[in-house]
Amino acid sequence: AQAAALGAHREAAAHYGRALRFVDSLPPNARAELLERRSHECYLTDQADEAIGALRSAIECRRELGDRLGEGDGLRSLADILWCPGRRGAADDAAQEAVDLLEQLPPGRELAMAYGTVAGLCNTAEDTEGALAWGSRAMELALRLDDTEVLIYALSCVGTAEVLSGRPEGREKLERSVELARAAGLHEQAAEVLETLGAAGVRLRSHDMAKRYLDAAAEYCIEHG
Repeated sequence: AQAAALGAHREAAAHYGRALRFVDSLPPNARAELLERRSHECYLTDQADEAIGALRSAIECRRELGDRLGEGDGLRSLADILWCPGRRGAADDAAQEAVDLLEQLPPGRELAMAYGTVAGLCNTAEDTEGALAWGSRAMELALRLDDTEVLIYALSCVGTAEVLSGRPEGREKLERSVELARAAGLHEQAAEVLETLGAAGVRLRSHDMAKRYLDAAAEYCIEHG
């Protein structure tokens, strides 16, 4: 945990991996937490297979505990990770399973994040209308919950869809998302939205926009590990 807080994410992933050699003696909730932390650090350092394997094991622990909220949130995270190595169908399935499960529970940040994940997947499939619909759900719930982290994610999803469909207000939403993430010390989210702005510049063939934000994203990622 200390390594992760310092931005030493490869070291954090390795330390969690060593800790997990002794995980069988722990109760399921402690096992799940360690596996989730290991998965996240592997995800940040592009160790996709390890991240997916650890998170699937964590989801099984949550299911064993009857922790439906934890299970749903794990499935939502799994969808994000599965998309990275190109496992698109599995990512869509996990995201939809997360939404289906979480909608049976009182609405909270986990459901809002699941809506945002579906919106993000729609964006990568160039389904702008789907991205706007799911992103709007995420934003509405984030505002109701007064949750900054979820709002950052929702703004990013809706802003991306608007930018790619030629709506200028989308860039404003993305820039606001970056500002909120930086102010809250949410480095991963800030870096991701900067990269999204750069990628949007590439898609729109706006070379100045692409260079400005991709350079900023690279610098920010290097600075924060």
